[in-house]
Amino acid sequence: MFFDYVRNDDLLIYAGDDRPITWPLHAKDGSAVDLTGYHVHAQVRVTPDAADVLHEWSDDAGNASLADSAVSLLVDDSESWTWADGVYDLHVIDPLGRHEVMAWGRVVVRPGVTR
Repeated sequence: MFFDYVRNDDLLIYAGDDRPITWPLHAKDGSAVDLTGYHVHAQVRVTPDAADVLHEWSDDAGNASLADSAVSLLVDDSESWTWADGVYDLHVIDPLGRHEVMAWGRVVVRPGVTR
């Protein structure tokens, strides 16, 4: 599996905004991708080499999904995050366990105002 891009994609998340972060996935030839058997996994850390994970997404945990040729990360718990800045990368894992990094960058969480 080789998707047509890997992107540096900084994320700005507003605490309390429940919209998922979604990336379309398609093959290098532009065709839709059958994601049957694939998994998604992403982590946020203060720096790439930091031991502590600030936040984690995966389809196994139920806060990420692969469907309709897209990968989505849910942020419906962002109001409880106690951190405001970090870095992430997003892996799509094929049925054989091979990882492909789809996106990476900085994550900034802005506190919510409306309560």
